Amino acid sequence: MAKALAILFSPKVEAIVDGYLDLASRLSSKQWMVVLPWASREDERRIETKLLEPNWYGWKHNPFRLIKMMWFLFRLRYFTWKGGVDRVFLYGAPTPWHWVLRCMFPKCYFFTYVHDPSPHSGESLKHRLFSLMDVSINLKKSRALITSYEKAIPILKNRIGSHCPELHIAKLPILSGFLSDHDDIENDAIFFGRLEAYKGLDFLEEVLVKFETKKKHFRLDIVGRGPMEKKVRRLTKNHDNVKFETAFLSKSELANRISQSRLVVLPYSDATGTQLIQISNSLGRPVVCTDVGCFPEYVVNGLNGFICPVGDVDDFLLAIEKILDGTVEEWEDRCIKCARDNASINSFANRLNSIIHGINR
Repeated sequence: MAKALAILFSPKVEAIVDGYLDLASRLSSKQWMVVLPWASREDERRIETKLLEPNWYGWKHNPFRLIKMMWFLFRLRYFTWKGGVDRVFLYGAPTPWHWVLRCMFPKCYFFTYVHDPSPHSGESLKHRLFSLMDVSINLKKSRALITSYEKAIPILKNRIGSHCPELHIAKLPILSGFLSDHDDIENDAIFFGRLEAYKGLDFLEEVLVKFETKKKHFRLDIVGRGPMEKKVRRLTKNHDNVKFETAFLSKSELANRISQSRLVVLPYSDATGTQLIQISNSLGRPVVCTDVGCFPEYVVNGLNGFICPVGDVDDFLLAIEKILDGTVEEWEDRCIKCARDNASINSFANRLNSIIHGINR
C-alpha cells in the first residue's frame, strides 16, 4: 500500500503546531509517514517517527545548521523511497522548504492545507509577495487544496485562476489539552490569541465605550502577545475594567482564564480559519464574533454564540447582552454539545484520509 508523507516546518509551539501534532497522533503508520517539526521537542505527546525537523533556524548566524538541514532532506528522501511514499501532505504556513520538496519528489502528488486563503489586512509587503510566489510555485501545482471553510473556495479560485486544482473542505477540530479546573466567573468576556491588526481591537474599544455610555460595567480580560500590544496597553489605561496579560500561558492556564469569563469576543475585521471557537465552545463558553472568514460557518446564532456584521457596534453589544442576560449553565450545555458533535479531531483525521488516500494515481 502506498503511503502519504505529512510534514510541517516550525520552530516554536503555536496553535498550528498543536493542531498538527493532534492530527499526527491519529494517523495510521500503515498509511502515513510523519515528519515532526522542531517545535515538537517541547511537546508531551509521544508520536512515533523516524524523522524530526532539525534546528536550521538562525542559519544566517550559524551556516552549519543548513548542512544539518541538507542531511535531513537526504534522509527524508531515502525513507520516503523505502516506504513507498507517493503523495505529500503540506501543513502549516508557506515556506521555501515546500518548494524544495517539490523538486525532491517530482512524481508525488502534493496536497496542501491552506489555512489562510488570502493574506490578512496589515500583513507586510514581504509576506504578501511571498504568498503570491507560493500560489505559482506550490498551490497551482498541487493535486488538491484543502481548506477549513466554504467561503474560502471562491477566494482560492479567484487567486489561482484557470489552473486551480481540486478544492476540498475539512473543518478544523478542537485542540486537545484545554481542560479547566476553575470555573468561578471573574470577567464578562475574554479576548485571547495573537494581537494582530486584523483582530479588531479598535472596534472592541468602541464596544467598551458604548457600554460605558450605557452606564454598564463590562469586565474584559485580554490575553495575548503580538504587534498590537501597545494598542492594548493604551486601551487598559483608558478603561479601568480591562485586564491585560502578556505572559505565555500553558493550555490549562488559558483554559482556566476562558472558563472565568462568561463569553469570548472575536471582533475581527477579517479572518480565515480558526480553532478559537472550538476551544471556547469545548469549555462551555459562547462566542460573539463578526461575519468574516470561517466564523459564520462555525457559529450558529443562539446555539454556540452570535454572529454580527463587521463594524456594527450596536449589534455586537446587543449580542453580548443577550448572553449575559442568560445563565452560564444554559449556554455551557449547548456549547459543549456543539463542540463535541462538530469538532472532533478523529473526524478531521478521517476527512483528510478520505481526501488524500481517496485520489488514485
